[in-house]
Amino acid sequence: MISISVDPFSDTDDVLRSYASSYGANWIWARDVVGATADYQVSGTPTTFIIDQGGQVRYRHVGYTDASIFLSDIDGLVNRN
Repeated sequence: MISISVDPFSDTDDVLRSYASSYGANWIWARDVVGATADYQVSGTPTTFIIDQGGQVRYRHVGYTDASIFLSDIDGLVNRN
């Protein structure tokens, strides 16, 4: 799992480290300094992508999404024929 800040100028490395630490979020945090927000057409936050092993975006969710949706998406990828 990776969280990518859409405001790399305000969200410095120190700000992201502090935010992650305060929430106990121990996954990768990054700043979008290469234009991923535009490349993936992120129009709102949060936007969540589930990407398969081949690097293809299989699911995209904009806004709050219940964990059960993510579990269903992942189950569909793991158990597809």
